[in-house]
Amino acid sequence: MTKIELDGQTIARVSEQSPLILYTSGEWSVTVESALTFTDAGDATRCFEGDDPEAVAALGTLLQGLTFRASTVEDGSLHLAFTGGGELVAPPDPHYESWGVTGPAGQRIVCMPGGELAVWTAEEPPSRQ
Repeated sequence: MTKIELDGQTIARVSEQSPLILYTSGEWSVTVESALTFTDAGDATRCFEGDDPEAVAALGTLLQGLTFRASTVEDGSLHLAFTGGGELVAPPDPHYESWGVTGPAGQRIVCMPGGELAVWTAEEPPSRQ
């Protein structure tokens, strides 16, 4: 399992068009371009396509303002759990990059076709002399 540094951050903004992009209060972004499920605090589960404009609009109202409790990747699936309950899960796609996470210091994780992860670590700031 891979942990992502989103815990405690709030979803500050959601893209208004596809693909689904979540912008966080900590300057991270989460992009989902294929299938995902969202389970709300009342355990109602809905399935969406991250590249469907209508789905992105519907998800925007559900996700805006939520705070991340736990953010992990397991077997290529992105799991985003929220403090008030609810979870978003984006599984890998067999043919396409299904999701990606980008951090403010150049960190990046991309789910490649089939679930393999491509990972870039944070960039080191230039040293001063």
